[in-house]
Amino acid sequence: MQELNITDIHRQFEAGSLSVVALTRYYLEQIELHLDLGAVITVNPDAITRAEALDKAMSEDQPIGPLFGVPILLKDNIDTHDRMPNTAGSRLLKDNFPTRDADLVSKLRQAGAVILGKANLSEWANFRSNYSVSGWSAMGGQVRNPYDISRSPCGSSAGSAVAVAANLTTLAIGTETDGSVVCPAALTGIVGIKPTHGTISNEGIIPIAHSQDIAGPMARNVTDAVRLLEVMQIEPEKYSEHLRNDGLEGKTIGIVANQMGYHPNTDLVFHQAILDLAKSGAKITQCKLPHLREISKHEYQVMLYEFKTGITQYLKNSSLPYSTLSDLIAANQTHAA
Repeated sequence: MQELNITDIHRQFEAGSLSVVALTRYYLEQIELHLDLGAVITVNPDAITRAEALDKAMSEDQPIGPLFGVPILLKDNIDTHDRMPNTAGSRLLKDNFPTRDADLVSKLRQAGAVILGKANLSEWANFRSNYSVSGWSAMGGQVRNPYDISRSPCGSSAGSAVAVAANLTTLAIGTETDGSVVCPAALTGIVGIKPTHGTISNEGIIPIAHSQDIAGPMARNVTDAVRLLEVMQIEPEKYSEHLRNDGLEGKTIGIVANQMGYHPNTDLVFHQAILDLAKSGAKITQCKLPHLREISKHEYQVMLYEFKTGITQYLKNSSLPYSTLSDLIAANQTHAA
């Protein structure tokens, strides 16, 4: 069952050579075997029960969805209405048990997915300090890059990316405000998509900035990531119809040249990727984005303002003993040790 994709899984289900329970148990065992990676905060205590129900539905020839029986991990800032808390990696939220699923979680369940658990992350989605560590949270400890545990997994969707890369799940969901899906995807060698803002509902996701926050699919290949995106979106759109081997032919791709130069070996890999795109028929255009530092400074101010109002709204709809950002800051200082 190493690195099965959605098509492989469904083919084996149809052939009777694999059950949803067996697949779910396999991934739960893999999570237990690789606790040293710190990729998962909470395992879903109802995962096997869900898998048994899906096997029964399959035996009765009931209609199945596009993600039928497919195991998936959710970043631990996404609400689920079950026995799993939504913590954002913070001990202050360890008793945050939402009363409803996030919109995207409802869509995943309707599509037949098995929610394996909640993935570790940079605490508060990396919006807790100027000196926060990518992939570290008080609830889950440090997420480690499976290819070299001394290297950063990036963040904030570190656990989601590492779990996919290390074959602890078939699929995962991350969230991004600024780089939190695409950076860990890049550093762990998987596919991460930051969708166009507004294509996926942010309802039920612990916020940073409403003008930028978005959930995104994470998978080991483009096809699975696209099929997951189709399920998550608000308005149905069949992106998978556009997956073709010659899909880059005649397309123009802009390369932001002044985002390179951090490490020569990384640049070598990046330049090879550009050559591969060109060989696939894409037209490559080099460009530079001016004023990057100024943009980041202004973006940070926007996030500060939007987080303050967004987290207050989230707390209002929870049963937590906090009402405002000030309450969280005070509690954090009280429990600093």
